[in-house]
Amino acid sequence: MIDYIGLDKKLRELGVDRKYLHEKTGISWDVIRKFKKGESVSLSTIERICLLLDCRIEEIVEIKKDPRA
Repeated sequence: MIDYIGLDKKLRELGVDRKYLHEKTGISWDVIRKFKKGESVSLSTIERICLLLDCRIEEIVEIKKDPRA
């Protein structure tokens, strides 16, 4: 299971929101919604976000075991 809770934390820390991500990176709203749903996004998308926010992947993405497994 993919958890992007770190992304929201980082955005709050920087005083920006998902609209900022959309405007600065060109990432579509459909892809941005995937973060909220915990769905997979491409590594190149994560890379663009990390470069924009000046952070490491581990700061915004966490992989957790599915409790149903």
